Amino acid sequence: MAVGLLKVNTSGLSVEAKYFLVRVVLEFAEQPVSLSVSELSERFGMGRAAVKRARDELLTSDSGLGSGYLQKHFAPARSRTGLEATPRGRPRRGVILSEPLLHQIEDAEGDAGIRGAILRTALFGGRKRVNCLATRDTPESHGGLKERESRLTVAGRLLLAALWALAGEGGVVKDASHSRLSKLTGMTQLRVRDQLRRLQRLDYILIMVPGLTGRLVPGRAPGMVVLNYLHPEFAAVCRADRYRMVRTLCDPLLPIIRAYEDADKIETSYPHGVAHGEGRNLSTTNDVSLGWNRVFSGEPHKERAQRYLTVKACEYVSNLLNGDVRHLMSSVYNINANVHSCMSRELFANSGLARINRHLPDNLTNWLYRGVRAAARKAIEDVAASQGVTIKEMMHRIESRCRHFQVIPDFQQIGFVMVTYEECI
Repeated sequence: MAVGLLKVNTSGLSVEAKYFLVRVVLEFAEQPVSLSVSELSERFGMGRAAVKRARDELLTSDSGLGSGYLQKHFAPARSRTGLEATPRGRPRRGVILSEPLLHQIEDAEGDAGIRGAILRTALFGGRKRVNCLATRDTPESHGGLKERESRLTVAGRLLLAALWALAGEGGVVKDASHSRLSKLTGMTQLRVRDQLRRLQRLDYILIMVPGLTGRLVPGRAPGMVVLNYLHPEFAAVCRADRYRMVRTLCDPLLPIIRAYEDADKIETSYPHGVAHGEGRNLSTTNDVSLGWNRVFSGEPHKERAQRYLTVKACEYVSNLLNGDVRHLMSSVYNINANVHSCMSRELFANSGLARINRHLPDNLTNWLYRGVRAAARKAIEDVAASQGVTIKEMMHRIESRCRHFQVIPDFQQIGFVMVTYEECI
């Protein structure tokens, strides 16, 4: 239900009111909430004044469903001694979720599985010291682990939960634009940006890729976020002792990562017609590389676009690893239709590509898919080698007890990736 609520449009609510509402949904659902302000303050980790403001805002705000988000509910008075058969005094003021909102949440996506468990942990997280994974090459990370003060405010916890509600395979949030997150959380876009940076400093976020408008590829694209399954705060629900990480050089990704390097040389290296690939199908490897370079010649956001493409390629590798591995490792070349169509839609849908050459979008999609497929096969081989098992044994493990593969690029060393997965023993 919490995932459903985080995806329901509650624009106009303050951050405190949205967080209060999510906690009510998560902990009480359709049951009345009759705790005192002090009890709610301690339970939710909010100040007394913030609890009062949030509760009153949810009672009076128009939810667009014909009522407020919460409705008043009076509970019987508590017994002072615990021995009275009939408690005396005024009924206690409480609240309960409005029925229209409850129905809308129930119709939305549920929060079962590991993602829902992490989401609840993110909301319940308090102020405590945690050991964060050293995912970046900073002076304090050379010891392997770094200890930091993890102080997530209400805003930080709400944003982290919203990101997990939006996350797909491998903890990837494909549309993490500031405007979208602002509407979901009730924060200003400036506050969203600051909280995202804080979450990244505390290693809740592994990678942030800002949005961009590429000249041809990928065109207009929202920002992306890759979340950290292995954060110590999630150890209890993720069973971090079951997680494995393999860091390896993934050679098949190198041509993809370096696709931009020589792009600006294309105009002087080839005749005009050849550079544009005019009038012919770019079918050979050299032709596709030529077309690829032509696409990125003059790209104004080269480094940002290259970073975006690298993260997307690793996401596609993760998707293949989380699919049918026997199909993937077959000696017969085959295509995962879902991943292939996703590449075409997300990276090569710009109409300007077809104007260069009508075959170019399909050829570039096929070229990228071959590289991603080879990278996924290489990842399985390297994981098998790290575990001291054969490829056949590794495939059996993946089918029987390995899941949640996540491939993350290492931007400190070109071509290296981190492959993480959960192994249920």
